[in-house]
Amino acid sequence: MSFTKQYFTALFLALVCTSCNLSTSTRHNSNTLKFEEKLQNVTLRIDIILRDTLPNREVKVSSISKMGEWTGRRGETYMVDNRPMGNFVYSLIDKETKDTLWVDGFCALYEEWAGTDYEGKRVIDYEHTILTPMPKRDAILVLEQRARNGKYSELLRQDITLDEVKECKSLLAPKVKTLRDSGDPKSTLDILILADGYRAEEESIFDAMADSLAKEWFSREPWSDYKDRVSFRTAFIASDIDRVGDCRKDTLASEQSILNCQFGWHGTDRYLMTNRIFAQTDYVGNTPADFVIMAVNTPIYGGGGIYNEVTTYSASNPLAIELLIHEAGHGFAGLADEYFDNAGDGLGDYYDTTCEPWEPNITSLKHFSDKWEELYKEDKAGLLEGAAYTTKGMYRASDVCLMRVLNEPFCVVCKNAVGRKIKEYLE
Repeated sequence: MSFTKQYFTALFLALVCTSCNLSTSTRHNSNTLKFEEKLQNVTLRIDIILRDTLPNREVKVSSISKMGEWTGRRGETYMVDNRPMGNFVYSLIDKETKDTLWVDGFCALYEEWAGTDYEGKRVIDYEHTILTPMPKRDAILVLEQRARNGKYSELLRQDITLDEVKECKSLLAPKVKTLRDSGDPKSTLDILILADGYRAEEESIFDAMADSLAKEWFSREPWSDYKDRVSFRTAFIASDIDRVGDCRKDTLASEQSILNCQFGWHGTDRYLMTNRIFAQTDYVGNTPADFVIMAVNTPIYGGGGIYNEVTTYSASNPLAIELLIHEAGHGFAGLADEYFDNAGDGLGDYYDTTCEPWEPNITSLKHFSDKWEELYKEDKAGLLEGAAYTTKGMYRASDVCLMRVLNEPFCVVCKNAVGRKIKEYLE
């Protein structure tokens, strides 16, 4: 079963961006360092607001706070990554030495809004939360946006003064259950499933769904290869309602769940998403969570995956597990959609085929050696034209892949990409 073009058109705009030249000034002067030398075992939280009134763009810091223990990636190889994925890239820089302490990237629901025209489009504040380890000295956060041609523009430069960073007061206290405990969160990948739209009396339904999901999750490659290094937990807060609304009709509804996942984002019926990123972070609280999933209590087919921001799925739909693992490909591993429109170029305007895209599972052949060229030479992966809604100039590795059609496994390229991402949290 393949996704409809309408669903994909809005759903994966957040993943559409390219990267030719990955060098930028904020990532200069980085040195090899170990985590303990310049970073604390504490989580720094930076909430930002992105707003675009066309042509004016505003990016501002909403709040800066600290949370509990840092349990995310900490391996020396990944602390300062000069090839981060995502439409947005942020760097944490030591204010005194100018050393780059941390680099990562993300995509954003905001980016989809800015790049999509649809009926009823209106300007709203879009949320994103940046989580990094706390530096040991005052630092500077630099946020940049990557254009389709791979060039960067600076959006924000914010001082992080340690004496001014206070404890976060908005964290919630969900009921947390451990489905699989693989050890110390500092050296494992921790997945957390949040319940949205479940009433108090439906907690057992959520628990049964999560148990089934955990079993099925670890039967799929490459997750099955790391089942002893991945922990699986759930977090439950009861909702007053179990109705999932449509953001085009219910924008002013008084009845909302904590996460307020809704259909209809950016004019697409089955796009199930939320803009409550701050609430998501509050919901997680101090629970170890390297990858967060929102399980939405609805049988209606839908979901969404935005890299390093949010991943949702319809938890009671018959295709729930297939849909979620697909969406996790986007939200966790930054994989692009491999679907394309034989009748036209669809989203071709969102890719510059003269430049190599940052997503690991598609290529324009401009820097194929950075992708799966060796696998192709060894006849372990193909090279098929048509990917990411672009019929010409963009290539995928296989016709049989979950990033192209449901009820299929990952192709070798996508499987390797997910595996590489998992390893970031294990070193």
